[in-house]
Amino acid sequence: MRHAAVKSLVMELLNKGHRIVLPVSGNSMKPAFRSGDALIVEPCSFEILQKGDVVVYRGDNGGDVLLVAHRVTEKKEGPFFLTAGDADKTRTSIVHPHQVLGRVVQIKKKSFLSRWLAGLDDFHPRLWWVVAVHRLAHAVEFFSVALASPPDFVEGNRRYYAGVYGPSFDAPETGLLPFETSLLSGFESQGKRALVLGCGDGREALALARRGWCVVGIDSVSGALEKAEVRAKKEGLAVDWICRDVVAEGFPHFIFDVITLLGQLYSLVPSRHLRVAFLQKCRERLHSEGRILVGFIRCAPPSRHRRLAQRVRKGLGWICFGNRESQVNDRLYNGRLFIHPFVDLSELEEEALEAGLCLDQSGEVAEGEVVVLKPKEN
Repeated sequence: MRHAAVKSLVMELLNKGHRIVLPVSGNSMKPAFRSGDALIVEPCSFEILQKGDVVVYRGDNGGDVLLVAHRVTEKKEGPFFLTAGDADKTRTSIVHPHQVLGRVVQIKKKSFLSRWLAGLDDFHPRLWWVVAVHRLAHAVEFFSVALASPPDFVEGNRRYYAGVYGPSFDAPETGLLPFETSLLSGFESQGKRALVLGCGDGREALALARRGWCVVGIDSVSGALEKAEVRAKKEGLAVDWICRDVVAEGFPHFIFDVITLLGQLYSLVPSRHLRVAFLQKCRERLHSEGRILVGFIRCAPPSRHRRLAQRVRKGLGWICFGNRESQVNDRLYNGRLFIHPFVDLSELEEEALEAGLCLDQSGEVAEGEVVVLKPKEN
């Protein structure tokens, strides 16, 4: 809330015991509420607040008074408590009793159209049209996922990365990230086979070869493999490089001790049935004691409006003979790269179980959105 007089009135009313309606400005509490919604706030004391309550408190920003509505994440005996926005729970704030104004008891959501237009009155008239067109473009991008089939998106993703690994690409070779190193440290490497899917310019494959693994690196972009091969020759490393689309084609006829799909590779596979088939191919080429490292992208749960829009998008896919298997979180990055983010691990676990795999209980998830899978016991 911006205007000092209005903020003073709000604080006065709450201090006198009145219940008020507080408009939301900002999106730090998504998906619980966002800009354009309204909060019903009633006065309360520090003592009755509990973990999970959404508290309205008086903050300070360089002398400017702020009214903040965030969730209580932890209550201390100090006395003080910690709060954070649902959109980023890592950014906590300390709130003392004298700062507490009230507690949110009800949230009034705005309609889809009102939310879409929310905030446009803050812009210069010409910028109003810029922002409106930008939001319209996002809507068009959302529905465009219905117009192409999953194989079309596979080819589109290949072309996207072919552009990334063009002649001007000259990124330094970084090796394994710390969490990848910790995941692989439990495996005996000498004489063991590793299959690196989506190997790109060889970051993971070269790092594994240095540790004594017999490595096969596969990627659908020939330009990336050329750069990987040059790097391997400079270090005298023996890696088998194969240019192949493993989503559409088969795997090499070897049994591997470790198969890696690191980065965001798994989220780039455009449909549930293709992802399950992909994992089944991995399972067929995995040693009975082997492991699969799967990298994926997370996202926040879809809003009610997005779920409703997904019904329309799916119907559009059937009408246009396009993507009849779209899911609510499917999206296009930069209008080109297909991505399916996962809300939580349960969806990925269901796909793994269908493919004959299960989560490795010795280390389910590592930082960086990676899950370790192993063959399911019969």
